[in-house]
Amino acid sequence: AFEAMRSEPGVFTPWVSRDAMLDQCEEIVQDSLAAKDFTSALTLLHLLRGVMPPARAARLRGESYEHWSEMLRQQAGLTFGASGEDVNRQANDKSRRAGEAFDELARLEFTSKDYEVLLWRSAENYRRGRDYRRGIVQYRKYIQVNLSDHRPDVYYYLAEMYFQLDGLDEAVKYLERALLEYPNHYTIPRIRLLLSRVLYEKKEWDRAAELLRQNLVGLYSPDSAIYRDSIYALGCLYDDRKKTEDAIPCLEEALQIHPDAIQAADAHYRLGRAFLGRAAGVLASLPTENRDKIRLILSEQVSGDRRKALEHFQKTEELLVRRQNDLSLTESERSMLRNVLFEIGPLYMLLSQYEQAIPVLNVTATRYRDRPEAVDALIQIAVAFRQLNRPDEATAALNRAEVLLSQLKKNATIPETDTDRDTKIRVQKELIRWNENNENR
Repeated sequence: AFEAMRSEPGVFTPWVSRDAMLDQCEEIVQDSLAAKDFTSALTLLHLLRGVMPPARAARLRGESYEHWSEMLRQQAGLTFGASGEDVNRQANDKSRRAGEAFDELARLEFTSKDYEVLLWRSAENYRRGRDYRRGIVQYRKYIQVNLSDHRPDVYYYLAEMYFQLDGLDEAVKYLERALLEYPNHYTIPRIRLLLSRVLYEKKEWDRAAELLRQNLVGLYSPDSAIYRDSIYALGCLYDDRKKTEDAIPCLEEALQIHPDAIQAADAHYRLGRAFLGRAAGVLASLPTENRDKIRLILSEQVSGDRRKALEHFQKTEELLVRRQNDLSLTESERSMLRNVLFEIGPLYMLLSQYEQAIPVLNVTATRYRDRPEAVDALIQIAVAFRQLNRPDEATAALNRAEVLLSQLKKNATIPETDTDRDTKIRVQKELIRWNENNENR
């Protein structure tokens, strides 16, 4: 190893003792870490294999990887899109390597007073690096030797990792133990929030909702992060359970208090669907024999709910487009943006706002021309032009729809046997011709 170090300027000094040279090497490693030159530090430690005592080498290696991962996580927070995700993956890799180094050091220092600290550092790095199985092992070793420090946090971390590994029963066990043993600990609201997520997956919805409601009363300010996350989660739970009348006020309150939260786009989207669904439910329940009542409800409640749905869908689009420009959208967010664009145009049509509907429908038909819904958007554009007495533009939109439909059938996106959209196009063309003939007569 010392022969290999001859190529390292400033390291090899042949006239000093072995121990003195190792001390000098450690100083160089520490200087490299201070300068954030992690590659040089780890290269030197690699050269010292077999010469530097294993415990000393493992400690320096663990600190090197730990500092490296922290620097990469800071970079990932400032790097957008795929590049940011790649930097974050590198940070996870360095955390796992730090976990391995401190794991090795804990085994070597089993009888030392630092043993439990080394277990903690190993477990923390495994967790940050998303190596949940080895993280669980280290945390469980830690609570066997440390009977007090960090115990509620350890229960939470264990439950979180079991949850990620689909070990729902184990997650519930640790979270309930935390609630029982530390009822007044500052982590309890966070533990309730995680337990509600686990119970939701176990289909214990009533108990999940009760835990969230406990976070919304008492000591927690509406401006706090735990209140924000709890009220959004409760509104989403109600929405998922089709309890629309409970979901709407809950999500509205969440947006009023925390309009810029990361959950805001999803909340607006859910509210849009809730108001749209409520309007459809009213229409379905109307008696057919009372026309005056139908007109009254249509003009008031149904139209009101549709306008509210439109407002929330527009807000969803605004938030997602802004996030897309600043960062990058997740797959679920991209799907949400697509779905909400396909909702806005038809809502304008239902509200007879044809001038506003046309540009929105045109954008969706162009942006998503590889999907069957694009054909429907073009047909609706034709309907809007027909309502505005612009038959030439209506016909042009239908011609675009025919061409697109033919392409989608050719690409097997739409089956050849699907004649529904063909019929819609043909009906709209007949209506245009009928209107033109009536005008001529």
